[in-house]
Amino acid sequence: MRPAKFLRITFGVFGEMRSDQLILVVRGGGRGLDFEKAFRKAAFANRLEICRDGLGAFAYLTRTGIYSDRDRFPMPALIILDLKLPDEDAFTLLKWSQRQKFVSHVALVGIGPWERDAEIQRAFDLGMNGYYRLPQELDHLMELIRTLEFLPSRESGSYDGYVALDLVATSASRLWEGESPRQPSDPCNWHVCLYVERRELAVSAAARTLEEVFAKSLLGLSPTEFIQHPHSSEDFSNDEVFCLPTLIRRSPLPRRKIIGHLADPERLILSLDLPSGQSPQKG
Repeated sequence: MRPAKFLRITFGVFGEMRSDQLILVVRGGGRGLDFEKAFRKAAFANRLEICRDGLGAFAYLTRTGIYSDRDRFPMPALIILDLKLPDEDAFTLLKWSQRQKFVSHVALVGIGPWERDAEIQRAFDLGMNGYYRLPQELDHLMELIRTLEFLPSRESGSYDGYVALDLVATSASRLWEGESPRQPSDPCNWHVCLYVERRELAVSAAARTLEEVFAKSLLGLSPTEFIQHPHSSEDFSNDEVFCLPTLIRRSPLPRRKIIGHLADPERLILSLDLPSGQSPQKG
């Protein structure tokens, strides 16, 4: 059975990442210098603040110590976190940030030396929104920063100009028989929602790649059926979407929120923690 694609369009107002939005880099051992060099080369106007360890980042985000002046040290729009910080500081910071209000409107991107590793999946499960392997993917990270569309604050009013694409993959036989998946981690229960800029829908490589990855990478689903999942304007707010594009993995649990570079099949497979053995070939 051929997969069917369902779209549901809602509207909203968003803006690009402003030059006054701060980027916080948490990078150990003086290695933040590579970011300063890359930022100068890319001619970013955004201010860059560098913390050398998890304690420094904690002080910045709680506005304590030398960071107590809120005007001098505003809340970042983007945090770039070195997952190789000593003493598992990065994972301690991720666990702590899950309980903080700021995490609903701050992009948190991890960096590390691994191509595929259990630590990457652990960080995604703790709320990381994206991952880049350094130094190999430094240029991709710079491109992410350049292309992210950050939404205005919740107080700015309604949202217009985005598309929400829901894909639910389940065993067709279970669906027709009315049998629910046994566990949230059951491979017969996959549900993702993709938020993309409305004017890019016709050429959205992210949406096409997402459907292709679902059709070719999920194991043990034969046949596979994509069905429309009920979607409301409240979902946008509940999903705490703060930039475009954003991909929400609602199931299997734990829930994940992924941002940027969603047209790359391998990056989607890594971020969603899908089997990679049947990944589509890049054209």
